[in-house]
Amino acid sequence: ARDVAGSATFLDRETLETFAYADVNRILRQVPGVTLQEEDGFGLRPNIGIRGSGSDRAGRIAVMEDGVLIAPAPYAAPAAYYFPRMARMSGVEVVKGPAAIKYGPLTTGGALQFFSTAVPDAEGRLGGQAELLGGSYGGLRAHGVLGGWADSAGPVQVGGMIEGLFERSDGFKDLDSGGSTGFEINDAVFKVALRTTPGAAMPQAFELKHQRYDEVS
Repeated sequence: ARDVAGSATFLDRETLETFAYADVNRILRQVPGVTLQEEDGFGLRPNIGIRGSGSDRAGRIAVMEDGVLIAPAPYAAPAAYYFPRMARMSGVEVVKGPAAIKYGPLTTGGALQFFSTAVPDAEGRLGGQAELLGGSYGGLRAHGVLGGWADSAGPVQVGGMIEGLFERSDGFKDLDSGGSTGFEINDAVFKVALRTTPGAAMPQAFELKHQRYDEVS
């Protein structure tokens, strides 16, 4: 952090698991300089600004997942109408000032990056985790991860992972028309990853990820 030309905040996996928030607004309240405007109460379509940049659908900051911009057209239509679910994230990075320039277009206020669940570090076998949470207003979250790295005597290791997330709620508001104010989300992620073996002079990692996201609101 001392080498960053500006300011940076990183929330690691342990910090995210402290309260297990699924709402990105609650998580980002831990970061100084971030302004938030609630829209639906669940963090489905957050409005995020940094240092007064304007918060309308996070259109004035660069929002990324694993280094990839999530906006469909970052230059022409930067508003984040899709937003990744925080239950799948293992880290959050907020960069402000000159340090955000390298992250691409519309870094007026800064850059926000999410790090998805990594391939379980289980060499030669499968590893993973599962969680099931329930709450008021019909709230339910089911999240599971299964994967690992294959044994390899060569310079490259191959790994894979499958991840599933299901979230739903009946909503906490009552409409005069009787319509639903809740949501239901199905999120599936498949990863194939390659990395140099541990102890290599220059360890590198890159991955191929396929994600399917269905939302009913």
